[in-house]
Amino acid sequence: MRRAVVFVALLAVGLMGQGTPVSAADRAESKRSPVAYAIGDSVLLGARQDLRDLGIVVDAVEGRQPRRLRSAVNGLPDDGRPVVVHLGTNGLFDKETCKDLQEVADGERDVVLVTVRAPRPWVSGSNEVIRSCVKKFEESRAVIVPWHRIAAVHSHLVYSDGIHLRPEGADVFVGLIRKKLGLCQDPNQRLRSDPPAQVGRVCERSN
Repeated sequence: MRRAVVFVALLAVGLMGQGTPVSAADRAESKRSPVAYAIGDSVLLGARQDLRDLGIVVDAVEGRQPRRLRSAVNGLPDDGRPVVVHLGTNGLFDKETCKDLQEVADGERDVVLVTVRAPRPWVSGSNEVIRSCVKKFEESRAVIVPWHRIAAVHSHLVYSDGIHLRPEGADVFVGLIRKKLGLCQDPNQRLRSDPPAQVGRVCERSN
């Protein structure tokens, strides 16, 4: 009997440890025709609320490996909305990951790839592949957010670990994504008649 109790307890802990990548708030947002989706790791978690405010449904998991990208994109609704990807912090974003993304997204939805910033040996390799990956899409638009470059110049945007976003970093991070999605209006100024996300749309500066 005691063994059974221990087994159930361990099973419960294991299930809790798996977490729920998409929260109830994100599921509710998805029912309101999301602007886009975002898939990533703990860096993306630091910007989750700001992304939600833009109408983006966030699927961010601490420690997520790039090899999980294919299944995450496959799990998205078949609605053609763009997807933002921030992966490569916790493991190499390699050519196979890029190929997986092409196979499930090219011709189905536009893509915004965000480079990664972390003091880890594989990160430069991740960014090299990410930069080349955007050029491989043929039927969908694919653009890049050079976050690694911006965070390197403005180190105050991330915490002392060199990875995770400070509040001001989250503002900049999300602002860059917003523009790459072609969402030209500030979230506080958006109207119901605003045009939907359009990757590659150029947002003109407001006076």
